[in-house]
Amino acid sequence: MEIWTLATQKGGAGKTTLAANLAVAASAAGENVLLIDLDPQASASKWWERREVEAPALVKLKPEELAEGLAMARAQSYSLVLIDTAGKESIEHNEAIIAASFCLIPCQPSVLDIEAVSPTVEQVKRIGKNFAFVLTRCPSSGNDQQSTREGLSGHGLVAKASMGERKDFKHSFGVGEGVTEYAPKGKAALEVTALFDWVKSKSRRLTAA
Repeated sequence: MEIWTLATQKGGAGKTTLAANLAVAASAAGENVLLIDLDPQASASKWWERREVEAPALVKLKPEELAEGLAMARAQSYSLVLIDTAGKESIEHNEAIIAASFCLIPCQPSVLDIEAVSPTVEQVKRIGKNFAFVLTRCPSSGNDQQSTREGLSGHGLVAKASMGERKDFKHSFGVGEGVTEYAPKGKAALEVTALFDWVKSKSRRLTAA
């Protein structure tokens, strides 16, 4: 069972949107997926309650319940667990990162966001986990994405695929869907599919190593 933990202290980085969309894409790719919502704001849980299909499964847990939740996931033969953490340095992050087979750190393309991810990166490195940055909410024009990619590359691996600032993300989240369900031929859906494929491939190689 693979465990992907999404962690960042910076609010507004699109962490929950990323978690939900990767979970939907993974389900469509044949994974038996469990999305664990550790965020007190419960945005992922509210999104899931609006869904009309059961997959991916979701469970809302308190940080102290994470170990029990992961044991349940193994017992029920989930192949992939995604953990949506709170947007702050806390026990939610620590326990979720310790449990992870791979960590994803969302980051918007700006200098402020690059600076803001440093504590999360230090924490992940201190625990010794494989991780990658994922660029989110990228503008459709300008050099911000490339400059941010270059800035982050000095701190660690940056996912080849990224997520743009697209209306499909907002609209699909509002109706309890992933972009691959809401507009399967749209640019947002193509980005999420490419990102899932990249993360899956990279996670497997790093875990095997």
